Amino acid sequence: MEKFSDWRDGPTGIAPLLPPRNKQSESSFVASLVGNIFYFLLAPILCIIRIPFIIVFTLLLVLFDYIFKTTPLGVVGRVLNRTFAIVFGRSILFLFGFTFIDEAVESLSRSKQPQGSFKSVMLDDIIISNHTSYIDIIYLVYRFSPMFAVPPSDRDGVVEGRLIPLSLAGALKNAMFSPVQLYSDSIATEQLLARINNSWVGPLVVFAEGTTSNGLGLLEPAQVYLSRNCVPTLPLDGSSNQSVDTQDVVEWFDALFKALSSLTNCRRTKITAHKKLSFVAYWRGYKVKYDKSTEKKHK
Repeated sequence: MEKFSDWRDGPTGIAPLLPPRNKQSESSFVASLVGNIFYFLLAPILCIIRIPFIIVFTLLLVLFDYIFKTTPLGVVGRVLNRTFAIVFGRSILFLFGFTFIDEAVESLSRSKQPQGSFKSVMLDDIIISNHTSYIDIIYLVYRFSPMFAVPPSDRDGVVEGRLIPLSLAGALKNAMFSPVQLYSDSIATEQLLARINNSWVGPLVVFAEGTTSNGLGLLEPAQVYLSRNCVPTLPLDGSSNQSVDTQDVVEWFDALFKALSSLTNCRRTKITAHKKLSFVAYWRGYKVKYDKSTEKKHK
């Protein structure tokens, strides 16, 4: 794996784009034998049985999410969308093996008691999140039925105050294939916030990292906000009805890093979504690497 060292973060030494290594654990001969029997005999049977249900439930989840978010039905559409999201979303997670899901509220300070809950998330809230696979997308839909957004990734320079809105299908595609997110498809962040404030399609989930990682590090997020005042309800403390105080939180993005690190036990790295595209091209054996020099040649 040393040939992928170009995408290893220098300051931390973390390789946030490589698959994590499985930890070797000592086990008895009987346990190892039972595990091998399950892996080679029962696992393929379970896979064959589950795959058709997962495909059908996912298609239905995407279809109903699209219908109820594009049809102006108001609160009725929101209730119906949440109903189908809970039913199909939880069924998909169960088929993937997530029988039980532990949810907890964390605090940035160990001396303070965590405040807020998942039930306190409102339609006009913004959820800043990272994700490692399409499973996280399914969970977020099951939990909130949100609108998704990612920053553009087709340029290596700083893109401020722009986001690309994604449907559920688009968010799943972005998590599975890491496509190039074009700047031409982006809209102003303030415009996107106005959309969730004036409709029933919220809350808004922003993947500030722009792409997936292996969960070992927090990729450097894009500057998707024009100013701190552009996000009046950033729930740093888990509450949905309090605004960010720029005097107390001088650099609220640093507080965001701490919040994400607390929840995921990751470390911040300097790898960006643009570099992820270069990594994917090299990983899949493409002759042309997607980098800044290549971008200039095609212009």
